[in-house]
Amino acid sequence: MTVMRSGDTPLVFDRIAANKRETVLLLAAFVTIIGGLVAAFLFAWGVPSDQMPGVLGFVGIGLILYAVFAYFGSTSVVLSIAGAHEVTKDEEWEFVRRSRTSASAPDYPCPAPGSWKTPPQTPSPRA
Repeated sequence: MTVMRSGDTPLVFDRIAANKRETVLLLAAFVTIIGGLVAAFLFAWGVPSDQMPGVLGFVGIGLILYAVFAYFGSTSVVLSIAGAHEVTKDEEWEFVRRSRTSASAPDYPCPAPGSWKTPPQTPSPRA
């Protein structure tokens, strides 16, 4: 973890690195907590202690696979829920130009060649 002094501004790449570390920590916590709950249920059901490590190992592998697939699939799920679609420079030249211009700062990552854009949101009648 980086110690910030007063007056220092965090760089975008520092935040990205911190987010990656926090993600790994959250995934490990998820696997540990759910694995502990499964162990408690197995103990409550009376599973013999000689079978417990095998069952917990099988469940642990399943939890790790689920967490990894959920992590890598979450971007496409969020984009599809938001209705985002990939745009090209020909379709949305102004959007692409602005995203490239904003990425010219030294600590800001440049977006990928195919940028994503969400449709304009209409206000909810209940708002």
